[in-house]
Amino acid sequence: MPVLLDRGVEQTSVDLRDLIRRQAPSEVDYGRGADQLDIALINSMPDLALRETERQFCRLLEAASPDLSVRLTVLSMPEVRRGEWAQQYVTDTYADFSSIWDRRFDGVIVTGTEPRARKLDEEPYWATLTSVVDWVNTNSISSIWSCLAAHVAVKYLDGVERHLLDKKCSGVYQFLNRSRHPMLQGVPANVRIPHSRYNGLRLEDLQSRGYGVLTYSEHAGVDTFVKERGSLMVFFQGHPEYGAGTLLREYRRDVGRYLRGEQSHYPEVPEGLLDAESTEQVMRFRDRAMSARSDVNIEMFPLEAIERRLTACWSETAVQIYRNWLVFLASKKQDAIAPASVS
Repeated sequence: MPVLLDRGVEQTSVDLRDLIRRQAPSEVDYGRGADQLDIALINSMPDLALRETERQFCRLLEAASPDLSVRLTVLSMPEVRRGEWAQQYVTDTYADFSSIWDRRFDGVIVTGTEPRARKLDEEPYWATLTSVVDWVNTNSISSIWSCLAAHVAVKYLDGVERHLLDKKCSGVYQFLNRSRHPMLQGVPANVRIPHSRYNGLRLEDLQSRGYGVLTYSEHAGVDTFVKERGSLMVFFQGHPEYGAGTLLREYRRDVGRYLRGEQSHYPEVPEGLLDAESTEQVMRFRDRAMSARSDVNIEMFPLEAIERRLTACWSETAVQIYRNWLVFLASKKQDAIAPASVS
C-alpha cells in the first residue's frame, strides 16, 4: 500500500510525489488497527544523500507493505552538521525532532552518516543518539539501526567497539543466512547486500555480549544482527535500502575528493558491483586521473553510461526482510490491542 509521508509541517512542494499518494492525516486513524503502522525515520545521512535516503526507504516500505498502511514521520537530529540548503530543507519539511520524546511509534529506523570524529563518543550527536537508544526501548515495538548508528548503539549499550578496517568495505557482498529468526523468514540461504563503511564490528565481540548474528561473511564480516531488550533492536552494518546506483555515486564522490586533493589515495572500485565493460570504463578514468590529476575533473566520470547497466540484485531480499519487520510490528501491535477489543 502507499506510504503516507508525514513531515509534520504544511507542504508547499512534494519531492516524493511520484512515490507517495498523500493523504491528510485526519483521513486515516493510525491509532487503530494492527494493519496501520506508525514509523519514524531518523535521517542522519549527509546532505547529498538526504533526499535520496528518504526515497529509498519510502520505496522499500511501500514494496514491503502490500496489505499494511504505513505512516512515515521523517526527522533529523539537530546536531548533524549540514550546509545551508540542507538545513533549510530539514527545517521546512521535517517534523520537529524534539517532538519524538513525547510520542510512541510502532517502529523506528535510524540511519547512519559519515564518521567525522576519531571516536564515536566524540561525534556531536552522540548524546542525542544514545538518548534515542534508550527512548526506543519503551516507545517502540522494534527499531532498525543502520551502519554507523548501529555502531553507536552497541557501544553505548554494551561497550562493543568498532574497529578501523584495513581498507573501506565497499561493494555488494554475499552473506550466509545462519539463523531461523523471524526477520529472515523466506530469505534464501545466501544473500547479497551492499556495504559501505570504514569500520566494522567483530563477530566474537557481538556474540559474547548477547547479540544474535543473523547473516555473516568470512570476507565482509557481520551483516545483520539483533538483540531483544524492551523492544527488538535490529542492526544492519550494510544497506539493504540502497538503490542500484548508490554505491557507484558514493565511489564517484570519493573520486571527486581525490581529484580536489581532499584525500591522498584514489578509491577502490566497489566489489561485486560492476560488469566487465563498466569496470574497464572506470579503470580508464582512474588511469587518466592518476597520470594527470590536474587535467581531469569529476564531470568527466562516466556515471550515466555505467548507471544504466546497474541492477539492484539485492532488492528482493531487502523487501522480504522489511516485510518480515512490518509483519512483526503488526503482530505485536495486534497482541497489544487484542484485550481491549474483547467485550
